[in-house]
Amino acid sequence: MVDIILTPLQKLDDAVHEFLRETEQLPEGGFVTGWALGVARARVQSEEADMLPLAHGMTYAFGPQTSVVQLGGLAKYLDVVAEKAMWQDLSDPID
Repeated sequence: MVDIILTPLQKLDDAVHEFLRETEQLPEGGFVTGWALGVARARVQSEEADMLPLAHGMTYAFGPQTSVVQLGGLAKYLDVVAEKAMWQDLSDPID
């Protein structure tokens, strides 16, 4: 028997599918056509005294089945949702 070695992207793709199945967002017969992930990361840096003590960055990934068009759509959708949520948080409640 041959052991199949999965790449980190394949492992992440499997995890996305598992998450959607376990949260009942991927019904029987359904399939994922695209996904995108953004991760914010940070660390305290003390090596360079002239630099800020907090170093941060972002990591982005998208699924192997995700087209560039889908990725652009996901990014635009997230932009609209985030802006709407921000304005709802900053605005007075509508009666």
